[in-house]
Amino acid sequence: MKKKNDLLPKISFLGELKGKTIDDGPNKEKYRKLLFVAASNLGGPKTDDIDVAYNWLLTSASETDEDGVVDEVNACRDMVK
Repeated sequence: MKKKNDLLPKISFLGELKGKTIDDGPNKEKYRKLLFVAASNLGGPKTDDIDVAYNWLLTSASETDEDGVVDEVNACRDMVK
């Protein structure tokens, strides 16, 4: 398990995650991996397409609640290298 200070910063909402996959400098690839891991953990397809993974998170959020999905994304941060 990674040390707490080695983890990516937490996100607050799903749109923030999507933005970081597009425009977060040196962490962009890590946020992309986080998106894919979180979507897969929530039952989504294994994919390398940002839009497919993001849409899965949005679908999960609409079926449950966004806070729960955001919590799951943040819980996956230690799985991203």
